[in-house]
Amino acid sequence: WIEKLFVAEQWVRVRKGQALFTIYSPELLNAQNEYLLAVQRSAKTSQIVKNAGRRLELLGMNRSQIDQIAKRGKALDSVRVRSPRSGFVMEKHVEEGARVDAGVDLYHIVDLESIWVQAEVYEVDAPWVKEGQKVEVELSGESRQVYEGQVDYVYPALDKMTRTLKVRIVLDNSNLALKPNMFSTVTIESEARTDVLVVDSEAILHLGTRDVVFVEQSLGRYELRELKIGVVGSDFRAEVLSGLKEGDRVVTSGQFLLDSESQLQE
Repeated sequence: WIEKLFVAEQWVRVRKGQALFTIYSPELLNAQNEYLLAVQRSAKTSQIVKNAGRRLELLGMNRSQIDQIAKRGKALDSVRVRSPRSGFVMEKHVEEGARVDAGVDLYHIVDLESIWVQAEVYEVDAPWVKEGQKVEVELSGESRQVYEGQVDYVYPALDKMTRTLKVRIVLDNSNLALKPNMFSTVTIESEARTDVLVVDSEAILHLGTRDVVFVEQSLGRYELRELKIGVVGSDFRAEVLSGLKEGDRVVTSGQFLLDSESQLQE
């Protein structure tokens, strides 16, 4: 049973070791008496005393509380439970006087000074994302502030609904400017590719499952060519894996008109 609440509101900030509540538990009271009995009958360094003390720790008591009951020779009727970490109370599921069962979440305390950003990467870009890559995170709000970090973890599976790959980025948030559930734009810097064939990404028409370009054959004559595209760079150039050769002249604007005309001719 919860006898007294010291932190009774959600969203408040707590520090590590701060008292959250006091609890009365018959199981905990019995465990204290067993520990005191072990201390009276055996040396403090004996395995029996260590095991009894370990049980109290597993039930939520800290070392100073255990030393306190050993010194006074009497069990505590109610035990003060302290916060295991500093942070904010994001959720509270307890009331004063309530009965609680083992395994029930009473508080969710989150340290917001280090925060996760979960980015979603398109399936086509997934092969180019690796742990340790440099990242820029730009907030969507008015400040447009940019934070620098790196890819901390790449999730092993794609989301079957969105067909995107989740990427985790850890950022320092000591000033608490970043808030949970904010939106941001993430730019991941992949390793530069050199000595590759490239084409302006503006020249590519995305037709369902196909990527095509119009290649100039002669003045006024164009051929529709299917491409296999690799990585797309930040300079709006796309790596060409197949479908073009060096020196080919491709249409970079107005290709939608050419595509419409070719469909009409067909």
